[in-house]
Amino acid sequence: MRTWPKVTVVVCGSADEPAVGHTRASLGASDYQGELEILTGPPGDDSSPAAVANRLGLEASSGYLLVLAAGTTLDPRCLRRLVARAGEEDEPVIVSADRRGADGRPIAGQGFFSVAREVIDVLPEDRLPHDLTGVPTMLIRTTAFNAAGGFDLGLATSPALAADLAIRMIGPGGHIGRATGAVALEPGIRSGLERTPAYRLASPSAISPDALESKHRRPQTILWVAPHLPNPSRSGVDARHIQMMRALRSPGTELVVFSAHGTHEAATERRLDALGIHRIAPPPDERWEPNLGRDHRFEDVFGARPWDTILVSHSHMAPGIMPIIRRAAGDARTIVDMGSVRFPAAHNPTSPQPDVNDPWVVQEIATLSGADAVVTATIQDRHIIELAEPTIPAFVWSALGEDPGPGGTLDGSLLYVGDLFHHPNAQGIEWWLDAVAARVEARMGRPVPLRAVGTGSEIYRTIWRHPHKIELAGWQPDLGRELAAARVLTIPLTYTTGTGGRMATALAAGLPVAASAPAAALLPDRLAGLVHVGSSPAELAGAIAGLLTDDARWEDARAALLETDIPALRVAQSNRFVDWLASIESRDGPGRSAAASQMSGSRRGLRRLVRAS
Repeated sequence: MRTWPKVTVVVCGSADEPAVGHTRASLGASDYQGELEILTGPPGDDSSPAAVANRLGLEASSGYLLVLAAGTTLDPRCLRRLVARAGEEDEPVIVSADRRGADGRPIAGQGFFSVAREVIDVLPEDRLPHDLTGVPTMLIRTTAFNAAGGFDLGLATSPALAADLAIRMIGPGGHIGRATGAVALEPGIRSGLERTPAYRLASPSAISPDALESKHRRPQTILWVAPHLPNPSRSGVDARHIQMMRALRSPGTELVVFSAHGTHEAATERRLDALGIHRIAPPPDERWEPNLGRDHRFEDVFGARPWDTILVSHSHMAPGIMPIIRRAAGDARTIVDMGSVRFPAAHNPTSPQPDVNDPWVVQEIATLSGADAVVTATIQDRHIIELAEPTIPAFVWSALGEDPGPGGTLDGSLLYVGDLFHHPNAQGIEWWLDAVAARVEARMGRPVPLRAVGTGSEIYRTIWRHPHKIELAGWQPDLGRELAAARVLTIPLTYTTGTGGRMATALAAGLPVAASAPAAALLPDRLAGLVHVGSSPAELAGAIAGLLTDDARWEDARAALLETDIPALRVAQSNRFVDWLASIESRDGPGRSAAASQMSGSRRGLRRLVRAS
């Protein structure tokens, strides 16, 4: 049989207050099976709630302490669930309940953002808030409360008192446990609440007190908005975004990722934590969302802090959330990255000017309405934006890959890397099977199967039954091993799409690349010049066969790659990006309110990013 510890509940008010009576009545209905001690101030006590909590809480000898505001009522199962959650692991000294209004609807104000605006200027510099929940609805380990000395009565506001106590109790890197289904109804909350519970910063801030000259100078803040947490193993777009994030992680700059669709990816979360990239997690009870609507979720995040920059990482998200940004964070500069969008541009000097009046181009350009600036993946995409919207500054962030170690071997395979769930990649493989593979075989005098590495192979194994043309290897966990075992990487795209990260990674490893012209166009000129390009099936087959049969040609190609300092190109691009971003100012545009426009002028002096080092 389980032994339930003694719990002391301090109700912050005098015994004769009607609100205190409501709280005591709810505790009387609790299904908690252990000893329950309820303490209140004496009749007529006019001490502050924090003073009452200190006086009574510091004298408690129980295992746990629960501090409640007068009038707070607990669901009968609340206390038992709080204690059960507290006993699940040793680390948390605080376990929170879900705070709701008297009508049962959730309250905005449970996390980091509920305290940041109100306490950032009043807390001591070594007590900046992180991942906090209001203390009046949290179960506290009594020994930790005593060790912290209770509330700091020198702080004026209740949010500051709560934030300060929790910071001192959980310490650097600590966290607050959450008891699912433990509901506390708060007094004085109006019904019909319009906002969801505040999203929380799921990783502690890395901004140290030394990074701030005074508490009146806050770190520069960038909010990165994405449909999901970026995972470089998922797609080339995500890998490119991770590189951009690294560029933005500089001293005095705080980068926070908001994943609109939640996370549920522990490995991805750990990867971001290791990079010092913070993230915002949604409330665990996602049943709240359908009732309150998607817009309220975004408003809660956009309006929660004075963001200097909001970067929307996929242009398809922009039309839906740009008006919300202007409404909730009108003074933030808004940057839109085109994500996976690639314009159908001409990719060689002899081609005619692209048609910016093409309906698809017009539709995609419309998604940028209200943006202060745009980031693209290729020069061609920026060219079209400059023709269609010459007033919008655009920056090209090329996917320059990673450094997986040395690659390429004379007796290696012909390799392809790409996600086959992405239709253009699958279409490129179809082009290889139909138009290129036979030509390579004819030049080589033998079949040369293409080793295709990437997700999505399973659905094509029963369709592409051509073992002499293709080997469907599926997803492989170690790309470096694949590059080391290959002789040539080929990317046979029929039009420009995705990112050039897989080619840049191969080039950085010293693995020669033969690709179609649309694929080579994904790379900046310096790297595109290192690719052996085939503009037609015959030319691509010739480039592949030449690298597979001519050892001297292969060695020369590899030497040219090893002489190219691709890491230096990455550093230079990162510095250009940070400098460019610092030069962008918010501008008046469609959807911006007059009030937001006035606010933007007052904060422009704060918008200066620290150059990446």
